[in-house]
Amino acid sequence: MDSQPIFHDQPPVSIAIEYILEQHGWASLVISLGNAQNRIGSFGYCTDALGDLIRAAVAIAIGSPRAEVIFDGEPHLWGLTIQDGWQSTRHPQAFRFSIRSKSDVSGDDHLSPFAWPRVLVENFVAADAFAMAVSLAAHEVLNEHGEKGYFARWVQHRFPTRALVALDAALATPPPIPTDGSPLSR
Repeated sequence: MDSQPIFHDQPPVSIAIEYILEQHGWASLVISLGNAQNRIGSFGYCTDALGDLIRAAVAIAIGSPRAEVIFDGEPHLWGLTIQDGWQSTRHPQAFRFSIRSKSDVSGDDHLSPFAWPRVLVENFVAADAFAMAVSLAAHEVLNEHGEKGYFARWVQHRFPTRALVALDAALATPPPIPTDGSPLSR
């Protein structure tokens, strides 16, 4: 019998996110998964990138099985996907986290990043660790720039204050305790 666990039985790795707000409506991300750093960007203000990232973290923190975010680098796109895919009971809180990219934006713009074939990096992270990393990154942006400074740089979208408050509230609420009959109680 093979003693090596299959990929979906791997324990979650640590995650850290740095959201770098640049000049004139551009930003980038540095996402650390375990010991590996991954840079995304530059992407522009055509979307509410930070708000979308925070709302994805809220969804995961409150129990959604999946979330996605698209960062528009005109014409290059990056997508973050996170889903509870295929975890065994050994690591039930680990979510599959992927960074994907796409350069050809013609014809299939409607496709979710989950369908993009180019996966730059993929690993497992804990749901709350992902949500906490997003919260910390957003608070760093708010502390550095303030709401007015953020809007002056991001131009079309205000700082996502309500989304960040919702994320922090979700993280302050303890996760539900598994009950009999739940897949987590086995």
